Amino acid sequence: MSTGADRAITPDTATPTEAAIRPATITTDDAAVYVGMSESYLRKARRFGYGPAYIPEGRAIRYTISDLNQWLDSQRVRPGGRAA
Repeated sequence: MSTGADRAITPDTATPTEAAIRPATITTDDAAVYVGMSESYLRKARRFGYGPAYIPEGRAIRYTISDLNQWLDSQRVRPGGRAA
């Protein structure tokens, strides 16, 4: 009998309790489209520690929109080359 712990929780499959507790996540390919970079760039950035925060789920990697937005904000550069 399955306990449900091994099933992936997505916005479509989440119970109301799971949806309230856990933020929605997206895949690496969807995250790449969202931030306007390639999937390989996100993999490399993750490996070397300069990419957005992520959530490992078994062999899959997931991102929250809020983490992607925070990371994008941290990449801003003001005119003159100074970080925002």
